[in-house]
Amino acid sequence: MSYELIYAKRAERDFVDIFDYIAQDSIGSAIQYTENLRVRLNRLMESPRIGIMKDGKDLERILIVDKHKVHYRIISNKEQVLIRYIKHEKQR
Repeated sequence: MSYELIYAKRAERDFVDIFDYIAQDSIGSAIQYTENLRVRLNRLMESPRIGIMKDGKDLERILIVDKHKVHYRIISNKEQVLIRYIKHEKQR
């Protein structure tokens, strides 16, 4: 079963912010990093439970990708994975 991957507005902004931050030093590195991030997120479509459970809740999860934590929710009845937001490991 394949889930649809959807992004909350905040997650979309986070993605752009990550790109912009890395691009200050290197556009090539920014492209490479965000492409790798997208590839890893796309894996959630086939395996939505690969992330760590958040607060003991099965449908609230965190996927660690390099130095970022991707917070997402599994919406089982719609077969969707909602990317809620993305934070750098040093952010609270």
